[in-house]
Amino acid sequence: MEKKSFILYVDTAKQVDFLTDEEAGQLFKALFRYVSDGKEFVTDNRTLAIVFSAIKAQIDRDSKKYVEISNKAYIISVPLRKNSLLMRRESQQTCFWVFTATGAPSTR
Repeated sequence: MEKKSFILYVDTAKQVDFLTDEEAGQLFKALFRYVSDGKEFVTDNRTLAIVFSAIKAQIDRDSKKYVEISNKAYIISVPLRKNSLLMRRESQQTCFWVFTATGAPSTR
Protein backbone atom coordinates (compact mmCIF):
# COMPACT_ATOMS: atom_id res chain seq x y z
CA MET A 1 0.00 0.00 0.00
CA GLU A 2 2.88 2.39 0.77
CA LYS A 3 0.85 4.86 2.81
CA LYS A 4 2.06 7.15 5.54
CA SER A 5 -1.21 7.34 7.43
CA PHE A 6 -4.60 5.74 7.87
CA ILE A 7 -7.82 6.48 9.71
CA LEU A 8 -8.95 4.31 12.59
CA TYR A 9 -12.60 5.02 13.29
CA VAL A 10 -14.00 5.20 16.82
CA ASP A 11 -16.80 2.86 15.72
CA THR A 12 -14.30 0.00 15.78
CA ALA A 13 -13.73 0.49 19.51
CA LYS A 14 -16.79 -1.68 20.17
CA GLN A 15 -15.13 -4.65 18.48
CA VAL A 16 -11.72 -3.95 20.00
CA ASP A 17 -13.28 -3.90 23.49
CA PHE A 18 -13.96 -7.63 23.09
CA LEU A 19 -10.21 -8.27 22.75
CA THR A 20 -7.74 -8.72 25.57
CA ASP A 21 -4.98 -6.11 25.89
CA GLU A 22 -2.54 -8.58 24.33
CA GLU A 23 -4.85 -9.21 21.38
CA ALA A 24 -5.46 -5.48 20.93
CA GLY A 25 -1.69 -4.94 20.80
CA GLN A 26 -1.33 -7.65 18.17
CA LEU A 27 -4.15 -6.06 16.17
CA PHE A 28 -2.59 -2.60 16.40
CA LYS A 29 0.78 -3.87 15.16
CA ALA A 30 -0.89 -5.89 12.41
CA LEU A 31 -2.76 -2.83 11.17
CA PHE A 32 0.47 -0.82 10.92
CA ARG A 33 2.18 -3.67 9.05
CA TYR A 34 -0.75 -3.95 6.67
CA VAL A 35 -0.85 -0.24 5.88
CA SER A 36 2.91 0.21 5.57
CA ASP A 37 3.91 -3.07 3.88
CA GLY A 38 0.64 -4.62 2.69
CA LYS A 39 1.31 -7.74 4.77
CA GLU A 40 -1.83 -9.69 5.61
CA PHE A 41 -2.37 -10.63 9.24
CA VAL A 42 -2.37 -14.40 9.83
CA THR A 43 -3.65 -15.73 13.15
CA ASP A 44 -5.44 -18.74 14.59
CA ASN A 45 -7.50 -16.44 16.83
CA ARG A 46 -10.86 -16.14 15.07
CA THR A 47 -12.00 -13.08 17.02
CA LEU A 48 -8.79 -11.24 16.20
CA ALA A 49 -9.06 -12.25 12.53
CA ILE A 50 -12.65 -10.98 12.33
CA VAL A 51 -11.82 -7.61 13.89
CA PHE A 52 -8.75 -7.23 11.65
CA SER A 53 -10.71 -8.06 8.50
CA ALA A 54 -13.39 -5.48 9.35
CA ILE A 55 -10.82 -2.72 9.92
CA LYS A 56 -8.83 -3.83 6.86
CA ALA A 57 -11.94 -3.51 4.69
CA GLN A 58 -12.47 0.05 5.93
CA ILE A 59 -8.82 0.94 5.27
CA ASP A 60 -9.13 -0.46 1.75
CA ARG A 61 -12.32 1.54 1.08
CA ASP A 62 -10.71 4.73 2.41
CA SER A 63 -7.59 4.13 0.29
CA LYS A 64 -9.64 3.59 -2.87
CA LYS A 65 -11.66 6.73 -2.21
CA TYR A 66 -8.47 8.72 -1.55
CA VAL A 67 -6.93 7.60 -4.84
CA GLU A 68 -10.10 8.50 -6.76
CA ILE A 69 -10.27 11.97 -5.20
CA SER A 70 -6.54 12.54 -5.74
CA ASN A 71 -6.83 11.58 -9.41
CA LYS A 72 -9.79 13.92 -9.92
CA ALA A 73 -7.91 16.77 -8.22
CA TYR A 74 -4.88 16.14 -10.41
CA ILE A 75 -6.96 16.12 -13.59
CA ILE A 76 -8.58 19.40 -12.58
CA SER A 77 -5.28 21.00 -11.58
CA VAL A 78 -3.34 20.27 -14.80
CA PRO A 79 -5.04 22.95 -16.93
CA LEU A 80 -4.88 25.39 -14.02
CA ARG A 81 -1.15 24.82 -13.59
CA LYS A 82 -0.54 25.23 -17.32
CA ASN A 83 -2.56 28.45 -17.35
CA SER A 84 -0.69 29.72 -14.29
CA LEU A 85 2.65 28.96 -15.95
CA LEU A 86 1.62 30.82 -19.12
CA MET A 87 0.48 33.81 -17.10
CA ARG A 88 3.77 33.83 -15.21
CA ARG A 89 5.75 33.70 -18.46
CA GLU A 90 3.72 36.53 -19.95
CA SER A 91 4.17 38.70 -16.87
CA GLN A 92 7.94 38.13 -16.94
CA GLN A 93 8.28 39.39 -20.49
CA THR A 94 9.54 42.95 -20.66
CA CYS A 95 7.86 45.50 -22.87
CA PHE A 96 10.00 48.29 -24.33
CA TRP A 97 8.51 51.50 -25.60
CA VAL A 98 10.17 52.92 -28.67
CA PHE A 99 9.36 56.37 -29.99
CA THR A 100 9.38 56.67 -33.76
CA ALA A 101 10.34 59.70 -35.77
CA THR A 102 6.67 60.75 -35.81
CA GLY A 103 6.59 60.64 -32.01
CA ALA A 104 4.06 57.81 -31.85
CA PRO A 105 4.97 55.11 -29.34
CA SER A 106 5.19 51.49 -30.40
CA THR A 107 6.06 48.38 -28.44
CA ARG A 108 8.86 45.95 -29.16
